[in-house]
Amino acid sequence: MLTLRRLAPDDDAAVHRIFRATLGLGSPLPFEPVAFDLYSRLCLGWYLGPGRARARAVVAEDRVVGYVLVGAEPRGQRRWTASRAGAYAAAVATASLTRPRHDPGLTFGRLRVRDGWVNRNGPAPMPVHAHMNLDPSVRITEAGRLMREHVDDVCWLLGAPGWYGEVNAPVGRRARALERVVGPVVHRAPNLTYSWLLGRPVERLTVVRFAGRASAIKTAS
Repeated sequence: MLTLRRLAPDDDAAVHRIFRATLGLGSPLPFEPVAFDLYSRLCLGWYLGPGRARARAVVAEDRVVGYVLVGAEPRGQRRWTASRAGAYAAAVATASLTRPRHDPGLTFGRLRVRDGWVNRNGPAPMPVHAHMNLDPSVRITEAGRLMREHVDDVCWLLGAPGWYGEVNAPVGRRARALERVVGPVVHRAPNLTYSWLLGRPVERLTVVRFAGRASAIKTAS
């Protein structure tokens, strides 16, 4: 049985482990990215710090098998991220001085920096956003419902009309499924990093969910 609970102090390692294990669109990357610690902190640090109160761990038999991270303070998060993005970009630039140009770990870093710059002013169609992730061994159906309900409840408590998420997927894949279980896809943008990694076009889908009445306020309390 899967349940949600608040993040415990020692859950951070599990969140980082799952993040790494799924970074290659649901699988581990087949190489070590440059400055990975800086990159993972850039992606997760705000949620595990200032935004921690709204984050939840997905638990199966006392083991953390997923997480749902919620952002409801876009200005503060944007400032936090911007203040740290430069350090990651600088680390990638420094690595480029010593690594071979076609080193995959370096290419990943360069493309991540480029994607971040291109999408820095991407759409924020709702005041709340969510980042969800699961261990590849976990069935998404039950866990997905629990995570969606948690973010719905956060929206309800804040008086927000809904939330949005971003999903990377090969072009032509997942959009219909997302619209069926979450809501409409309102924006698409090329993802250079994952297009390179998969060797075919990958796009970042922005999907919106309109939150209704809270389903289980206890998950947000």
